[in-house]
Amino acid sequence: MQKKRNNVNGMQNVYITVSNALDQSDKQRIEVAKDLTVEQAIRQEGLAPAGAFDVFDATGRVISKEKVAQLAEENVYVGVQKVAGGADWDAGWGGGEVIAVEPAADVDLENELPSKGVCFVSSFNDNSRNTVIPGEGETVQTAAKASGLIPRDGSAWDVYDGMGRVVTDEPSANYIGQTLWINASAIGGGSGLPIDRLGELRTDYPSLQVVRQHVSNEDTQMIVVNLPDNHHRTKNGNFRVAIHITDPYNQVPVTYVLNHEELNSRRYILAGGTSGAHYDQSQRTLPGTNKKAWWVCHGSFKNQYDKLERDVIVRIGAYLNHIISVLNS
Repeated sequence: MQKKRNNVNGMQNVYITVSNALDQSDKQRIEVAKDLTVEQAIRQEGLAPAGAFDVFDATGRVISKEKVAQLAEENVYVGVQKVAGGADWDAGWGGGEVIAVEPAADVDLENELPSKGVCFVSSFNDNSRNTVIPGEGETVQTAAKASGLIPRDGSAWDVYDGMGRVVTDEPSANYIGQTLWINASAIGGGSGLPIDRLGELRTDYPSLQVVRQHVSNEDTQMIVVNLPDNHHRTKNGNFRVAIHITDPYNQVPVTYVLNHEELNSRRYILAGGTSGAHYDQSQRTLPGTNKKAWWVCHGSFKNQYDKLERDVIVRIGAYLNHIISVLNS
């Protein structure tokens, strides 16, 4: 029918594959006129669900009003309507800016929750949330799937409580009236920074935050912090960086710039994993995501680092001072 209509009006067809956001095995390839919006095409083909809905791309960006001509041969996902006022959710764990979250329960949210529901939040964007009333005997994993916030690209994921503990397989009834975070599966192994000692660093770095995805037991292997820009090399006066700390006693941490697009100067900031230097331990993508990494080249700092007191806070404090010096040199 669509092809016949196009033969009359001279338009060309494009193909898109439409999937159910909650069940990606439920998909259908459709042929539609390229001048339609994605939402119009889905309604025209009878694939729209009952009630309000949105259409997302593989990164979780809302594309309901975009023309299908811009999405030829792409997969799109029909799901629950995005929360009004919320920013786009990063379903691919890294297509957008990394958002760090504090390892503490969201008291304000908890006070607003229905007494019989569990509030699920996207850890990369806490404006994307849905409250689910779990069925009898359901696990947290089952309830999380019903929230519509799990990744649509097949990435591994887990559910975390306010302290970053994995609760995916626990009974959802244990978390009625609480807020839980959906994020990429926890990265195991190694050590990191003891969460109960981060207050010592926050004295000098009050913006310091924990990346929930990198929390394991009582440690975190990644923090996000704002570092001062003394030479107008950024648009807002700060370098926002992620520090990857896998073995603070034996290995120099790795720093990635998150606000790379806001830089006026990229001095000593290189594409991750490309320098070839013997001290370059950076990765091509930001650890735990598929986002391109921008590494701060800290030079041959290993000898100085090894001479520091074997106290994790002393070492990370000295390392942060070094990174500030590099970024402002």
